[in-house]
Amino acid sequence: MGDSYSLYDAKARLSELIRMVRDGHTIAITYHGKRVALLTPATEGTKETFQQRLERLEGEGTTSGAPKNRPRFSPIAKRVGGLKRFLEERE
Repeated sequence: MGDSYSLYDAKARLSELIRMVRDGHTIAITYHGKRVALLTPATEGTKETFQQRLERLEGEGTTSGAPKNRPRFSPIAKRVGGLKRFLEERE
């Protein structure tokens, strides 16, 4: 993959990391030991639409689409009007 730096180190060495990325390296940024970002060289001239990029990322397995049959959320409160009852009790 490439080098990995904590967020603290990356902030302190940003100029150095940018030089490395300009030379073609990929840098991973971690936060509390988990990878949260990648610094990669920018690609010039690619005019990829949102739909094309989404399809490419799904093809690479980087992301997946939303499930087709998502379950509906049910309300947590059993009774409605909790705020009204609360205000009435305060009076």
